[in-house]
Amino acid sequence: MLGISRKLNSTVTHIEADFRDLDLSRSFDVVLAHDSLDYMVTEQDLRAAITSAAQHLQPGGLLIAAPTYFRETFKDHEVAYDCCVQLDIEVSYVSHVRQTSETSYVLTMLIIIHEHGVLRAEEDRHFCGLYEMAKWRDILDDAGLDGQLICDNDESAPWELWAAIKR
Repeated sequence: MLGISRKLNSTVTHIEADFRDLDLSRSFDVVLAHDSLDYMVTEQDLRAAITSAAQHLQPGGLLIAAPTYFRETFKDHEVAYDCCVQLDIEVSYVSHVRQTSETSYVLTMLIIIHEHGVLRAEEDRHFCGLYEMAKWRDILDDAGLDGQLICDNDESAPWELWAAIKR
């Protein structure tokens, strides 16, 4: 991913690091943590990642976090699918989620790729954390962030969206 990103974004600095203990020794106006927070499979991991994000924000800075699910919105065995066709490549996927514990789930994706007349299938598994909205609020607050849920999971938005301002 870094190699592809470097080609597409050659003027941007790229750093490979673990978000949970990252120290860039600088601060920013905005930190975007999209799907990355889904992979925090323990509360300790989630707390470390959000604390790291907060430490990289200037006072008044904005953390945008988009967890795919909260425990309250999770639908065990939910299936989703989509397809994209561009030039000579068609990519389709089917995804399935299964709760594996009170605080975790597995997202399994079957990806079907039809490229230049050749068909292949790939399987991809993601092990993710699953936390209550109140736990998110507590962790954001403990990190010095005032968080507000600005988009909840409904038919128009496939994910949750938090905006949190650093105090």
